[in-house]
Amino acid sequence: GSDEKPAQVEKQKLQDGSIYTGQALLLQNGYYLPHGYGKKYISPQAEMTAHWVNGNANGMCYLNLHHAMVTGHFVDNHPEGWCLSVEGGKGFVFGVFHNDDCVTSLGESVVWLIRTMDMGLKTSYKKGQILVGEVINNQARGFHFMNNGDLYVGTDDAALSKTGFFFKFTKDGYIQIGEFKNGVLVEELPGEEVVFANGGNTAQYKPHNKKKKYF
Repeated sequence: GSDEKPAQVEKQKLQDGSIYTGQALLLQNGYYLPHGYGKKYISPQAEMTAHWVNGNANGMCYLNLHHAMVTGHFVDNHPEGWCLSVEGGKGFVFGVFHNDDCVTSLGESVVWLIRTMDMGLKTSYKKGQILVGEVINNQARGFHFMNNGDLYVGTDDAALSKTGFFFKFTKDGYIQIGEFKNGVLVEELPGEEVVFANGGNTAQYKPHNKKKKYF
């Protein structure tokens, strides 16, 4: 049951044949069930780093298909909410995902950040988040997908405390823009100021509709 304390396992073969490293529950049949944070190797072409609940990706997730990747908030193994998809040689899609598709595209509003990052889009898990971006001089710059469904776009401090200038795409479907301290908006600012504070080109920024509820 999910009330048990997960064990930390390494390269365990699961009942579906995949290989898993991370937190898991031991089932009565001797197999482990992903529960907590961990990485699942599904095949040579597919792997998932995620927050798992009773074997399903629920929360932040990085799905790597090698020719493409999807990172964001997942519900029962499927992208649901704010997500970023990158396909090799074909660019990126960012916005609201539902039923495995982007139903509301907001890619044009974050292109200012994509074009100033290493397009290798290094993904790492640390302190309850998945970062798609880069870490330079103890600063984490990029898309910070939080396990609760929030997304911060910008440059964080060394402690990953969400202190700085961000676009916050909230878990309830709204957008906040400005200066944050420990994840809380302390001063609302025009998007152009936040773009400039992150070293982006303001000419590439298309303003968001902050009053709209996106999902």
